[in-house]
Amino acid sequence: MRVFVAGQNDAGRRVDAFFTRLMPSAPKSLIYKYIRTGKIKINGKKPKPEMRLSEGDEIKYFGDDTLLETKTTAPPAASPVTVLYEDEEIALLYKPPGVATQPDKTHTSDTLVDRFLWHLYRTGVFVPGGENTFMPALCNRLDFNTRGIVIGAKTLPALRAMNEKIRLRLVRKLYLCRVEGVPEPREGRISAALIKNEKENISHIGEGGKAAVTAYRTLSSDGKHSLVEAELLSGRSHQIRVHMASIGCPLLGDPKYGSGGSGQALCAWKVEFAFLPDGGVLDGLCGKCFTLPEDLL
Repeated sequence: MRVFVAGQNDAGRRVDAFFTRLMPSAPKSLIYKYIRTGKIKINGKKPKPEMRLSEGDEIKYFGDDTLLETKTTAPPAASPVTVLYEDEEIALLYKPPGVATQPDKTHTSDTLVDRFLWHLYRTGVFVPGGENTFMPALCNRLDFNTRGIVIGAKTLPALRAMNEKIRLRLVRKLYLCRVEGVPEPREGRISAALIKNEKENISHIGEGGKAAVTAYRTLSSDGKHSLVEAELLSGRSHQIRVHMASIGCPLLGDPKYGSGGSGQALCAWKVEFAFLPDGGVLDGLCGKCFTLPEDLL
């Protein structure tokens, strides 16, 4: 038998979701069987799969111990990360170009999330084995060659709250990009649905795609190239790159949607938390705006 105590970062999680995280190699059918047959008990009682945990709940497990995944070792060492802001719940991180946000088939180590976990481990915030199922996570992501601000959540309540604010478009994300030509009009909105080809990792405008809207304004231009500020009013893959190319102003250096190069001239330079206090864990960020320092632009 194993006994777990639900912590702050387990509160609100469904029982079946808790054990799916705790037993990633176990078939879901087995987890439901354990719940149904009483091999999983909450505070001495057999729960429903949809029951949500509360902090302090005693969780008893009578199943196969070899299916439990416990992380008690330090995360893999990673490069230092530039932290632009940090409180008990949230950190704003700088992602350099040429660094993956999350691990993928091509980039398996020293990603931004690796650097974030290593930072939290070194500062004593993240203790492997100190959590049952939660891992600090990133709330948004940037393309491999795009640099700028990424939001990291240090707790589950912060992760849930920030993801909800982003879903409600209460977190403004603004980008600077250098483009070919001069946008016409110089300020406006591009509304064009995007279709993603997952196999080739490329997006294109087309009927039946997901709705996508980008607002933009031209900050300066020499007639040949322009500096444009763009705001994502929806969050689709490669959205700014595709939309700017669609009006004849592809990003400089863009190997997929422009004339080619080593990487698109795109920077996530500003984040504004445009929401009011609601008594939640993000109240300290209400109304605040963060921009990249000049040396990182």
